[in-house]
Amino acid sequence: MMKTTQVVTVVTGGGQGIGKTIARRFLEEGWFAYDPEKYREFKQRYFRELDRRQKTVQELLAKGRSKRVTLLFATRDLDHNNAVALKAYLEWMLASSQS
Repeated sequence: MMKTTQVVTVVTGGGQGIGKTIARRFLEEGWFAYDPEKYREFKQRYFRELDRRQKTVQELLAKGRSKRVTLLFATRDLDHNNAVALKAYLEWMLASSQS
């Protein structure tokens, strides 16, 4: 996570931060692919990993309440990627906390 005064930027790929941790775990399990047909399963696995990292998720949600959060990713597929999955997860967490 890179920090500036007005924006929180989260790199969702496997290069650093939470993306790196999750990518490493998927590789250890022998499972990682950018295949749109496997995206539903990828998202389920990604969400389980995020469930295990609630401290980081809660910090990100807290920052997002006062600053704009930008999710960066490095794939050509705009619909099936880590950032889209993370956005859906964060939106679900926000909706759950408001109900």
